[in-house]
Amino acid sequence: MFHEPYHHDERRLTSRLVRYWKDICGIRPMPEENDIDPDALGGDWERCFLVQSRDIANIEDYNFTYLGEQILGAYFDKQIDEHNQFLVGPNAYRLSTHFARVLETGAPVFDEGEFTTLHGRKVLYRQVLLPLGNENIGVDAIFGGMNYKIIE
Repeated sequence: MFHEPYHHDERRLTSRLVRYWKDICGIRPMPEENDIDPDALGGDWERCFLVQSRDIANIEDYNFTYLGEQILGAYFDKQIDEHNQFLVGPNAYRLSTHFARVLETGAPVFDEGEFTTLHGRKVLYRQVLLPLGNENIGVDAIFGGMNYKIIE
């Protein structure tokens, strides 16, 4: 399958990721998880995340299977589960509505707003949530990216 080069010249991370997602979709409704190429995303990969749909149902403690180092910087807490296998997801309750919308629609969801970290810092953010899966199983993972600014 032909993939256009990733466009690092686009100003907004969310726009770059949507363009990349569309490019790897081809004629399919959505790409599969194994279509994501971290090397093609370059430095943006550190602002990306991946969560499996099976983990979203357990809103109390769903796990990100990948959470970029730059995103961890927004939360100031690197929390790893007791088996040191998965990163515990930030703001599960707030994100659950957006994750559910991606699962229901199979379409990208944009989100922006602010939150306060456990350390009391205000964070302004913009993110995109992109479905991964196929026509037979539907959405089985969500690929996303987030940019943020910390307000001291």
